[in-house]
Amino acid sequence: MLRTLMLACVGAAVLGGCAATQQAAAPFDPATCYQRDFNIYFAGRSTELTDDAQRVIDGMGEAVRGCYIREVRVIGETDEAGNAVTNDEISERRAQVIAEYLASRVGWPRSRMVVAAAGERGAVTEEGLNVPVRRRARIIVEAQASE
Repeated sequence: MLRTLMLACVGAAVLGGCAATQQAAAPFDPATCYQRDFNIYFAGRSTELTDDAQRVIDGMGEAVRGCYIREVRVIGETDEAGNAVTNDEISERRAQVIAEYLASRVGWPRSRMVVAAAGERGAVTEEGLNVPVRRRARIIVEAQASE
């Protein structure tokens, strides 16, 4: 939005001026303050946030803007590929990367975050079947209207 506005202003400046203004933020709606549970997916064995993952996280941050963030649980996971120690390290790093992003970019208090690493635990069912799409971190946000 801001990039579009800036481009519009640059174009308008060439033609003689920019009268565009930013839109005001939507008013706070306490009904948006409830528990949210969502996943962020990673490519292969990566621990890097993709642009799409950042957009999802930013969108969730926007969805609960103005809410009191009581607690955020970030649980890193992996599939069963590799060894257990490496999988624990990867899942821990995934959870840490998301917690860092939530604190620095979304503005949620790091002191209210619980970071955990599940590694490959749960990647295979009791019947021996692989659980698909385990290259992720699960984020559970406890949001409420006021402290």
